Amino acid sequence: MTWRSLLTPADLVPITLDGAEVAVPQAATLAAALVAAGLDARPRCLIGTCQQCRMVIEGREVRACRVALTAGLAVRTIVAPAPDDSRASADRNR
Repeated sequence: MTWRSLLTPADLVPITLDGAEVAVPQAATLAAALVAAGLDARPRCLIGTCQQCRMVIEGREVRACRVALTAGLAVRTIVAPAPDDSRASADRNR
């Protein structure tokens, strides 16, 4: 049995995540709902200090842990750039 099997449609809130419609569990914040739905598993503080939950809503960059979950929310994730490993390869060549 999964947590989803325990929820009724009334327990879910429809949002758009990166262009795809998804249903997430009713939660106080967008970040909590995404984590609970298994849609975002990155480590984070969920209280606004780590900056790891940055997303774009209506063209503004926001912290998902500070956004109240509402039906119909259109959210775009921010993909962090890959770490620059040029220093690591330079260190190996020494």
